[in-house]
Amino acid sequence: MITGENNYYIKTYRKLRQKKWRHQQQLVPLEGVKLIEDAFLNNVEFEFILYSYKNTNETQKKLINELCQSGVRCYEIDPQLLKKIAFTETPQGLLGSCKFKGDSLSKIMQSSKNLLVLYNVQDPGNAGTLIRSADAFGFDGVINIKGSVDPTNDKVVRSSMGALFHIPIALNINLEEFQNYLSQFSFRVLFGEVYGEYTLDQLELDDNPIVLVIGNESNGLDGFDIVDDLKKVSFPTKIQMYGNSESLNASVAGSVMMYEVAKKRFY
Repeated sequence: MITGENNYYIKTYRKLRQKKWRHQQQLVPLEGVKLIEDAFLNNVEFEFILYSYKNTNETQKKLINELCQSGVRCYEIDPQLLKKIAFTETPQGLLGSCKFKGDSLSKIMQSSKNLLVLYNVQDPGNAGTLIRSADAFGFDGVINIKGSVDPTNDKVVRSSMGALFHIPIALNINLEEFQNYLSQFSFRVLFGEVYGEYTLDQLELDDNPIVLVIGNESNGLDGFDIVDDLKKVSFPTKIQMYGNSESLNASVAGSVMMYEVAKKRFY
């Protein structure tokens, strides 16, 4: 049993709070049975698992045994130490780390029909929910523009509910580089805006690949200057509102728009 804070795996897990270190090591933190089970079922490459039997039920113990039997490095840890290093306030007695490299921008752009772009999205819960919705509504990839919250952040990983392992994600992409790639392909670009000129009902998506851009929670798409090559294929798009509210939370608005795109694409 691991009881000391100087243990290699304890120090490694704590370092996962640092974005730069996560990217260098290509690792993401995992906490909670559902997330770890989902990663296991998706055949991700685990770095290690730390657990405390004191805080686990029979179902969780079964998962731990399956992980250990599959060759994952599993280490029992003092329950108080586990609670001390966990990212969550009430850990479930099971945490760890797995490999996560991210995908290249060129690969995602060349192989996708429906793309979600996160532009300066700051809230980890919003980012994780948007990634989860992109997976649920059949989007092919997510592009995280530099300045947005990091998808390997522990809160993003948890709120994505495992979608991080189901959908390709390009990390920390320069805006200019992204727009240059857009100019090379036949994407239609939908910008989620409160006072957009179009609704999705008014747009004919046909078979053209589309990019849906969701902006900052407070400032929207400020700073996202559309280059001349893209102006003819760019559509400021709003959600038709019927009540008194003028706007929606970024993750709610983005999810509604992805659902509407999915209806046009798949039904």
